[in-house]
Amino acid sequence: MGLHCIKACPFGDTNCALNPVHIITYTLLSLPYFIDFRAPVEIVFLRTVVAAYPADPRRATNIFFEITSADEQFSFDVQRRFHQNKIMGVVRQVKPIIGPRDLEVTVAMNYVKSGAISHQNVVVIRIFISEF
Repeated sequence: MGLHCIKACPFGDTNCALNPVHIITYTLLSLPYFIDFRAPVEIVFLRTVVAAYPADPRRATNIFFEITSADEQFSFDVQRRFHQNKIMGVVRQVKPIIGPRDLEVTVAMNYVKSGAISHQNVVVIRIFISEF
C-alpha cells in the first residue's frame, strides 16, 4: 500500500516554492522476525528515472539517498546502486529486530544538479516486524 503527496504551491507562496521537497511517499511493509540473521536483507527498492551513466556528466542530475530517521539501533541503511542504466536506492535491514515492533524509516532522495540540491523526494516507510 502506498500514498503519494505531490507539492502544489499556491501562487505567491515563496516559502512553499523554496522548500526542496517535491514528493512525499508513504508506504507500509510487514516483515518477519528473522531468527537466523546472517546478512543484510534488502527490503525496499527506490527506483528513479535518472540515468546512471549520462552522456554529459557535468550537466547531469545525480541522486543521493540518506536515511533521515530510523530506530535507535540504526537497524537500516540505504545503498545507491545502478539498475538497468538508472540510479536506484536499496533500503536494507542490517541488524536483527525482535518483534513484534512498529518502526518508521524515512529516506531522503536528494536530486543534485550543478552541485546543489534541486529538489528532494521523501519516502516514509512504516515497518511492522512480526513476532514470528
